[in-house]
Amino acid sequence: MNAQIVKLLKTGRELVSRGWCKQDLFQDASGQGTASTHYQEGYSCCAMGGIYAAKKMANAEEDNYDVAVRLLNSCAPKDFRTKALSVYNDAPETTKEDILALYDRAIFRMNPEVTLDS
Repeated sequence: MNAQIVKLLKTGRELVSRGWCKQDLFQDASGQGTASTHYQEGYSCCAMGGIYAAKKMANAEEDNYDVAVRLLNSCAPKDFRTKALSVYNDAPETTKEDILALYDRAIFRMNPEVTLDS
């Protein structure tokens, strides 16, 4: 188990839980997409935005970030696994709860003993 990957996933999940969006990496408090590639308090983020912001916050190694993204993709529903994470995030039927569950599955795959509280 790589602790940094689990931390990236848990941080990304926490950011998505605070506010989730579609069609943009980040949206400001008014729901407008931002050109910023840096998460700010009050922003909402998509699935990819959550993990990207977590990477920036932790100054994570690129390899660990890549593994975390691939892991999230592999935990998506079967029809979306070979597509970009944003395709699943932005699908009309996808909900915030779906994205949080995606993060939960990825965290569990990294280490079945890890919980969101640990």
